[in-house]
Amino acid sequence: MGRDKALIRPDRSGPTFAECAALVLEDAGLHPVHLVGRQRALQALSIPVLRDPVGAGHHPLFGFATALADAAHRGARFAILVPCDVPALRTETVIALARCSGAAVAECDGQIQPMFALVPVDWGPAALEAAHAGWSARRFLDRPDVARVRLAAPALSDIDTPDDFAKWMRRRTRGQ
Repeated sequence: MGRDKALIRPDRSGPTFAECAALVLEDAGLHPVHLVGRQRALQALSIPVLRDPVGAGHHPLFGFATALADAAHRGARFAILVPCDVPALRTETVIALARCSGAAVAECDGQIQPMFALVPVDWGPAALEAAHAGWSARRFLDRPDVARVRLAAPALSDIDTPDDFAKWMRRRTRGQ
């Protein structure tokens, strides 16, 4: 998109995409909520930031590994990983994933959505190794021991391009 999606503020005085996602997670009863990244501008948000490893390339699995290591340090068994660019994310959607008893990933229209997952914290080292090996997040989570939680497309529609953002803003303005 040409800019950090976490920092997009759809309403000039409203919350950013990252803050909206954090509010949904908190409403689902999940605590603590953190943002993973390395951009300095993230520090200005109301969400604690876990920094990606310095020197690492930009890869979602580095973020997974960072979040999982932090959750493990806090004594958690699992972490829910959610992208910040899903403005239609709802509490019910997060709860559906959180209710799983083991590793799980969202599935929409027959495709897994690897950025929306419940992951055991002890998978952190494997996520880091997979990132260094060039694996995609999809490859990392598309495995038989990961349950699939089927969700409707609108719940997981993400903003990847300026055109996606414009379409979302038009639907939002119309109240859809």
